[in-house]
Amino acid sequence: MVGLASRFKIDGSQEKIGRLGPVLIAVAAGVGLFVTPFAGIDDFNLFLLSRGLVFGIWGMGLVLLVGYTGLVSFGHAAWLAAGAYAGGTFAKEVTADILLATLVTIAITFFFASVIGAVPSRVKGVPFAIITLAIAAVSWVIFITLPEGWMGGPIGLTFVPEPTLFGRELDSHQEQHLMVAVAATLIFLLLAFIVRTPFGGTLQAIRENELRARFIGVNIVAHRWAAYVIASVASAVGGMMFVFLFGNIGPSQFEWIKSGDVLVIVLIGGIGSVYGSVLGGIAFSFLESKLRSIAVEQWQIYLGLVFIAGVLLLRGGIAGTLSAMWGRLFPTGYRQTGISTDLAGRGRVSLWEAVRKWIRGE
Repeated sequence: MVGLASRFKIDGSQEKIGRLGPVLIAVAAGVGLFVTPFAGIDDFNLFLLSRGLVFGIWGMGLVLLVGYTGLVSFGHAAWLAAGAYAGGTFAKEVTADILLATLVTIAITFFFASVIGAVPSRVKGVPFAIITLAIAAVSWVIFITLPEGWMGGPIGLTFVPEPTLFGRELDSHQEQHLMVAVAATLIFLLLAFIVRTPFGGTLQAIRENELRARFIGVNIVAHRWAAYVIASVASAVGGMMFVFLFGNIGPSQFEWIKSGDVLVIVLIGGIGSVYGSVLGGIAFSFLESKLRSIAVEQWQIYLGLVFIAGVLLLRGGIAGTLSAMWGRLFPTGYRQTGISTDLAGRGRVSLWEAVRKWIRGE
């Protein structure tokens, strides 16, 4: 009896550890991000890591739409640009204080996302994708046709000053990396909290069965609108970090086709994982840089091949794979996916199944 009780006690401990897998992975990754600048990494790789975090913030915003609400956006590049132009213009014309620039960026993006989001939030599936694609295309035209004195016109926003914090200029790679790491951590904590609230549960209910959610009194349009606004604001913070990291942003960096990049990031990281988007953004940043150095003109072909291989081999994305490995070490008694949710709502889901469900509006 003692041996049997001891066995159950050990199994119970393993189950608790297994359930904490995604949390422990996220904590370990977060600690690593803040330790890396002091671990002797060279400036170029540190820059790629910082850029990957910017991509991760961009992806975390989209995950709220794709993974939790079931809405695939083809125009999320528009909100990266909105954040970059709002924060960068404020830094050039008023002050480069990172705290004030963040508040202004959030306020401006919230206003425009609230107004614009009223249209796509009324539809789903292919119509939603087409409307968001149109939003990205129209916003790109607006940005490049505005007078150069406003937004730089076809040249883009250039000569953005270095960000400052309490009067101190953040001009080193280490300081700017920490700036982006703090922003990514805060966005992650915010979105991780949101998806675990009743609001996040309602979004998943809408994704799983909109008709049933409507019958129990859920305001479908209001919840989609709120999800769209939150996703846009989160990605806009990534855009602001982008312009502070690079010092500029041009039209080619936020064309509507760039919205495909963030979808790749989300799918690589894990279609329903908040922290998976960060891992996907980092992987995308390093992979793109490596492929550009190997094949200057054909790098996108190789990136597409790597992406296809990743989708086929890592069905749950990087986050799903890590969590599945953790689940084998510490069984929990249920099938782990490594992601909080996915377009199928249970178990791991392949890209093909997710696309089929999206096209059918399920």
